[in-house]
Amino acid sequence: MAPGDASAPRCNAAIVSAMSPLLGAALVVLLEGLATAAVFPVMHAYCAALGGGELWVGVLFALVAGPKVLLNPLWGRLSDRLGRRPMLIAATLGTLSGSIGWAVARNLTWLAVARLVVGVFSAQAALAQAAAVDVTPPYRRAHALALLGTAFGISFTLGPLMGGLLGSWVSPASVGWACAASQLVSLLVVLFALPETRAESAVAGAAPAAVPAPVRFRDLVRAPAVALLLLATLAMTLSLSELTSTLGLFTEHAYGFDTARTSYVFALLGLVAVAVQAGAVRRLSARFGDWLVAGAGMLALVGGYALFAAQPALSAFLAATVVLGVGAALSVPCVTAMLSRSVSDADQGAILGVNQSVIGAGRTVGYVLGTWLYEMRGAGLAFGGAAGLAAAALALLLPLRPSARSPRAGGAQAEVG
Repeated sequence: MAPGDASAPRCNAAIVSAMSPLLGAALVVLLEGLATAAVFPVMHAYCAALGGGELWVGVLFALVAGPKVLLNPLWGRLSDRLGRRPMLIAATLGTLSGSIGWAVARNLTWLAVARLVVGVFSAQAALAQAAAVDVTPPYRRAHALALLGTAFGISFTLGPLMGGLLGSWVSPASVGWACAASQLVSLLVVLFALPETRAESAVAGAAPAAVPAPVRFRDLVRAPAVALLLLATLAMTLSLSELTSTLGLFTEHAYGFDTARTSYVFALLGLVAVAVQAGAVRRLSARFGDWLVAGAGMLALVGGYALFAAQPALSAFLAATVVLGVGAALSVPCVTAMLSRSVSDADQGAILGVNQSVIGAGRTVGYVLGTWLYEMRGAGLAFGGAAGLAAAALALLLPLRPSARSPRAGGAQAEVG
């Protein structure tokens, strides 16, 4: 190609225009999710190799989740003002550097700093959700968010396998290089294949100088429907985070699983999520509404945790794992879709950032709480507590039950902002 050939810009533009924004957002979730899930089955082994105990496992998980509490709403609001792509580029560069830090860590302090860097920049979920909502009408948002959930489910299936096998065959440190490679591909997707979904006019008009961001955030969460949905998300996240941080410990102690076999259990959870979110969520949401589907998912979570708490035989444990996968796959996208419909289009990035902040808070507490309960009181109390939190999430949804006159797909209909 001759210097100055104009075909290169045209080629890049063609690549961007050929990919739908929803597909691009799903690819970002998939690739970043691979990096997130790959560390699950090796965290306890890497931590032990560097001299940390069981509680350190929860702390390292929490260092990723904790920064999201404060920073994800800011990432979301910045994306409302500056666009989704610039924020995705910055976030992915940050998480990539954190994965490299994992790979070269020499002690627990180094590893903790690397996980904290990942936590500071882990905004891809909220930003991808905002991009998907930008191009999706309200009545199809549960389907769009389920597509992102399917992408995360695939990553939750393949990521633990990748991490577990690398951790067993090479070393836990090598998982960091695999995560960095996945995030590099994600960065290339954003740079060359993901169009900006926030219209220029919307970006220019999304930053009213007279309304400071903190006041705006308070306004967003004042609506009763929004507050209840965020509280339900918090309770649900606490329960799921207890599962994530203790599953490796539980399978090792109760069934003698090594790192590789533990990765198969995480992969089973992801495979179930893929199967449910790829086909069932859209049909069930269209027929029964997001509220009912989310409630059914939370009931499944309660049942699955109750089986785990009983420390059943291996076959029953695997059945309970499937039940938990179904419960998470049904409840998470439907609650998020209800939340998205509860605010104006101009505030999608902000509310989804707030939602990720709540998720970050839930994970920060849930990871440490789960490992502490497991270390002090065993699986019965750890998973019994998770069941109680899932039941609390279901109770918080009860006041939002749609009336007979509401559209079936509608959950919370309050408009804010």
